[in-house]
Amino acid sequence: MDNRRGETQKSYFRTDGRALLADGRWYFATREGIDVGPYPSRQAAEAGAARLAKALKSAKDPVAARKIIGEFMFLMGRSNVRVP
Repeated sequence: MDNRRGETQKSYFRTDGRALLADGRWYFATREGIDVGPYPSRQAAEAGAARLAKALKSAKDPVAARKIIGEFMFLMGRSNVRVP
């Protein structure tokens, strides 16, 4: 499909649960609207989502949650982030 002038190329996601497949790479979405990845497999993305969910239980507000997500991505070596 061609893009209209001024529009950017869009990525389409396929999802079944937490894991998202985009451009042949696996991500997972957070409640804050951040897609974290890429992971080599759906199982790895789902495991990452479970680890982050456990860490986010201590977040008291959206600012704290974003900080925890940023620290998680840094520690896990996940530098590719998609924020809508």
